[in-house]
Amino acid sequence: MLNWDHQLDLIQEHSQDSTGAVHANKVCIISLEDGEILTSLDQDHTFNIMQDEAKTIANSFKTKDFSSFKKDGIKIEDKNYMLINVTTDNIVFGRRDYEGTITMQCSLSTVLVGFTLDGYQQANTNLALGEIAHYLIEKEGL
Repeated sequence: MLNWDHQLDLIQEHSQDSTGAVHANKVCIISLEDGEILTSLDQDHTFNIMQDEAKTIANSFKTKDFSSFKKDGIKIEDKNYMLINVTTDNIVFGRRDYEGTITMQCSLSTVLVGFTLDGYQQANTNLALGEIAHYLIEKEGL
């Protein structure tokens, strides 16, 4: 079994720029199957995501129906993020004005969620989530 908290550390590590600044300011991993929160909630760099929020996110990715995000926004930590885009690869981007952006990406069995604080580079977070999602897909496909 994978150490999910270690995967969070890897996401942060992979989001660093050449100066060492971490761009994935908060992260979490949830189960695609049932929305179970797989990572600890007590670290400085983790989302304090609620179980019902995680289940909504997991269900949206599982069914590939993001209409609730369009209608109600993406809710994490009891905050609403406006849906910006859903790519053809089902990568979801959201934004909360004056706070930052979120990126959500799937592996075969998880949804990885990363938050980038305003002033940091969402592209670095996106890259880190993509690398770890790809790694997890390889591990899950065995």
